[in-house]
Amino acid sequence: MKFLLLLLGLVSFDLFASAKVLVLKGKATFGGHPLKSTSLLKGAGEFVVSDKSYLKILLEESQTTIVLAANTTSYMSLNDKVTIPELSLLHGAARWITGTSKVKKGGGIQTKNAAMGLRGTNFFVSYNPLLGETEVICFDGSVEMKAKLVKSEPKLIGKNQWGGIGGRFGEELSKVLSLSPELVKQFNSALPE
Repeated sequence: MKFLLLLLGLVSFDLFASAKVLVLKGKATFGGHPLKSTSLLKGAGEFVVSDKSYLKILLEESQTTIVLAANTTSYMSLNDKVTIPELSLLHGAARWITGTSKVKKGGGIQTKNAAMGLRGTNFFVSYNPLLGETEVICFDGSVEMKAKLVKSEPKLIGKNQWGGIGGRFGEELSKVLSLSPELVKQFNSALPE
């Protein structure tokens, strides 16, 4: 009987997505538990990255990498192995680097006022809840960005382009801007892969 329960536990545990910490500089927590550079992540919880800290995780099923900047709070559910988990960015900045696996459904970053869907890409998102502003910079591929608080058509943010929603940018997605190589380089180094 114990063997059957153990086997069922292992099978059901395998149905959930998993992630692991690749790099941790400073302090960060997931679901209220302190992370280490060797932590494996399961379930759902809030990531809190402290001041002067940096967290890089790998979503194992999709081989997607997510980097969270200092002073960032976000939420992720690793409860479904069939889809790529979404990251809800509550405050701060994140970088998403899409992996190469066969898992194609789901994924992306959500904020209170914007949703960024994947198109096989590498992009940076910042969200400031005090100003209600979401900004995205795409480094490779493209990102479909849409407003969540008003009904409007999504727009594609392509390689080396910027888009913004909320605050100074308006409730709908602002005009998509092409960035100079110098600006792209500056954003790229602000939160490296």
